[in-house]
Amino acid sequence: MSSRPRIERRTRPGQGVAVTAARLRNSFIKVGILSGTGEHPNATGGQTVAEVAWWNEFGTVRVDARPFLRTGLRENLREYRRIMRVFLPKVAQGQMTNVQALGILGAKAVSDVQAKMTALGVLDSGQTRQHINYQVL
Repeated sequence: MSSRPRIERRTRPGQGVAVTAARLRNSFIKVGILSGTGEHPNATGGQTVAEVAWWNEFGTVRVDARPFLRTGLRENLREYRRIMRVFLPKVAQGQMTNVQALGILGAKAVSDVQAKMTALGVLDSGQTRQHINYQVL
């Protein structure tokens, strides 16, 4: 007769989920042109990289909108949810931190937005594309 291994519970039932939920409740990701990007090198009037990105995203009187940020993220929501379904149990089990999980998600979102910029022809000097970034808060 073999003895079964004894399973020890490290937390009360449901506590791991509650702790994980509390950690993630106040964590989020900013994706886009973050503050402090400075002047766009091709700007004639001192416009910032953020302003040029805004004009591309929403359009101007002379240029149609090319919404790379909103559509780049919206088109990939299903994939972001899938990624979080994979990482949430790992965060709950302490195998990774919420910052690590959100960092992976942020890097994926940056890649998706940059790909959308290329697909829409938002290519200026490459400055806008290079300044797409994420921040875990």
